[in-house]
Amino acid sequence: MTLNRQPFLHRSVASVRGATQAWSPGDGQVRHGEGLDGFYHSDVRVVSHAVLTVGGEEPEVVESGLLEADRAEFLYAARAIDEPDPDPTVTVRRTRRCSPGTVREDLDLRAATREPVHAVIELVVATDLAGVESVKHGRAIAVVPPLLPPGWRDADTEVALTADPACDMTVTSERVHLRWEVTVSPGESFTGWWAASATDARAVLAPPKDPRPEWGSVTVVADDSRVHRLVARALSDLEAMRATLARGDDRDLFIAAGIPWFQTLFGRDSLWSAQMLLPLTWKVAAGTLRALARLQGTSVDVETGEQPGKILHELRRDTASPDQQFGLPPAYYGTVDATPLWVCVLFDAWRAGMPAPDVEALLPNLERALAWIRDYGDSDGDGFVEYIDKSGKGLANQGWKDSGDAVRFADGTLASGPVALVEVQAYAYRALTVGAALLGEFHRPGSTEWRARAESLRQAFHQHFWVRDDHGPYLAMALDGHKRPVDAVASNMGHAISTGILDDDQTRLVADRLLGEDMFSGYGIRTMSTRAGGYWPLRYHCGSVWPHDSILIATSLARAGHPDAARTIARGLLDAAEDFGYRLPELFGGHAKGSTAHAVPYPAACPVVCWSAAAAVPIAQLLGSVTVGVE
Repeated sequence: MTLNRQPFLHRSVASVRGATQAWSPGDGQVRHGEGLDGFYHSDVRVVSHAVLTVGGEEPEVVESGLLEADRAEFLYAARAIDEPDPDPTVTVRRTRRCSPGTVREDLDLRAATREPVHAVIELVVATDLAGVESVKHGRAIAVVPPLLPPGWRDADTEVALTADPACDMTVTSERVHLRWEVTVSPGESFTGWWAASATDARAVLAPPKDPRPEWGSVTVVADDSRVHRLVARALSDLEAMRATLARGDDRDLFIAAGIPWFQTLFGRDSLWSAQMLLPLTWKVAAGTLRALARLQGTSVDVETGEQPGKILHELRRDTASPDQQFGLPPAYYGTVDATPLWVCVLFDAWRAGMPAPDVEALLPNLERALAWIRDYGDSDGDGFVEYIDKSGKGLANQGWKDSGDAVRFADGTLASGPVALVEVQAYAYRALTVGAALLGEFHRPGSTEWRARAESLRQAFHQHFWVRDDHGPYLAMALDGHKRPVDAVASNMGHAISTGILDDDQTRLVADRLLGEDMFSGYGIRTMSTRAGGYWPLRYHCGSVWPHDSILIATSLARAGHPDAARTIARGLLDAAEDFGYRLPELFGGHAKGSTAHAVPYPAACPVVCWSAAAAVPIAQLLGSVTVGVE
C-alpha cells in the first residue's frame, strides 16, 4: 500500500530567489519520487530529477551547503576516473543558483592526477510538473515526456533546458540526457553549466524591479559574534524572498511567506515580517499594506471566507490547477487576525516614517478594516472577534495557530467554535485604538466610536479571559462556542502584552507564566505548557517553539519594562539558531534545553519563512543594536 506522507525537510539543502526554489539532499542529487527533491517555479515542480554522473558513476559528496540564500554548493570526489590512491585528486564542484524563473548549475571538474583524465560528464533530467500541493501530500506523480527542443510544457507552464558549452542532448520517452566528453590535464579544469528555465502563465509572484533590498546597508553591534552571523543569514534570505504581485503594482513589494509550501503573499505572515523590519525600513511595510489593500474583501463569499473589509489570508494560482482538490481557494480570506494586524502595522509604519500621503491613501482601507471588526469579526454581537469555518472546506482554526488541533482545553479536549482567541481580542483592541488615533490625526470622522468600542472590548476581555489554576491566574487561550474559557496554558497570552490591553500587574502575571519551566524551553517559549493534556514537543502548535512567536513575546516584554526576560528569550533563540546553521526554521521541538544534544528539528518545518528570518532583527536589537545606512 502506498502511503501519502508529507515530506520531511530538515536535512534538505534549499535555495530560493523569489518564486523559484531548489531542493535536494546534501549530496546534491535530485531524484524523481524522493519526497520534495526538485526545482520549483511558481508552485510547480519544473525539474523532478537531475542526477549527475562522472565516468559512469555518481561522484561521492565530500562537502555541501549554502553559500547564500539563492546559492548552494556541492563538492564531490570523482573516484570513477581518479587514480587508485586514497587522495581524491579529481573533484567536481557543482554550484546551484536560483534566479527568477531559472535554476542553473555550474560544473567545475579539476584534476591533480599524474596523467590526463578522460570522462563523460552526464546529467539525466526529468520532470513531473507536479503542483506543490501534490508534493506536500506525498502523491506519486508520473514523469512528463520531454519535447524537442529539450524541455516540457503543459497548458500553463513551459520549461526549457540550456547548456554551455554545447553538449550532446538526447531525448528519451521520459528523460533528457546531457553529456559532455572531456579531457582534463593535470592542473587544469573543465567548466560548464546547464539550466532549467520556466515560465508560468498563472504565476502569482513577480520579481521586484529593483534588486537592491529596501533596508540598504545594515550594521550590527553585539558582543556575541553569533548575532552577526544570524542577521547576515536572515537578511540574505529576506532579500531572496522579496516579491511583488504579478498582476499588481510593482511598487507593492512584500516578503513572501516561505519555502517550500508558502512562497506567496500571506496576510498575517507578511505583515508580521514587515513589522519586525521596521527598525531597518518602513518601505517593506508600505508595500505589504498596499498589496493587501488591493485585495481587501468587498463582498461575502462563504467558500473563500471573503467579507467586506477583511484582509486576505493567502493568494495562490487559480482553481484550474488540479492541486486545488487538496488546498484552499486561490484567494482565501480564512484568517481572523490579519485584518486587525493590518491596522496595527499601518500605524507602526506611520510612526516609523511612512510618508503621510502614503498613509492617507490607505485610510479608506483602514476604515473598512475597522468596520469589519465591528460588523463581521464580531459575528454574534458579544463584543469579541471570533471565527468559524462556515464552508466546511477551509481552515478549522484561523489564528496563527491554524492546525485543526491547536485550540485545546487543559485536559487536551479540542475546543468547538466559534472561537474567540485571546490574542485576537488584544490585536482588535490595539487596532481600534490606533485606528482611532490615525483617523484623528488625519482629521477623519469615527475616532470616538472606535475608542468607545475598544474600551468596551477591554472591559469584557478582563471579565471573561482570566482563569486560575494551582499556579495562579493567567489568560485563557480562547473562549469556545459556548463562551467557556479554553484553559490550556499557551503562548497566545503573550501577544496581549504590548497591545495596551493589560496593566503592569497583569503583564507581570503573564510574563511570569511564560518564563516558567513548563513554558520556556531554554530555547524559546513553547506554544503550549508541558502540563497541558495536549502537549507534545513535536506537535505543530501544541508544544513546539516558533521563533516568531517567541520574539514577538520578547519584544513586547522589553517594551513593557521586562528587559531581562526579553533578553533571556532572545539568547535562547540565538542558541537555537546556532544549532540550525543560523537559519531559524519555521518551528522546532519544544524539548527542554539540555535534555538533547541540540535544539531538535521539527522534521516537516519549512527551513526558510519570512517571520523567522525577520526575527533576527529584534533578536539583534535585544542583544545589541542594529542600524542602517542611507536608503
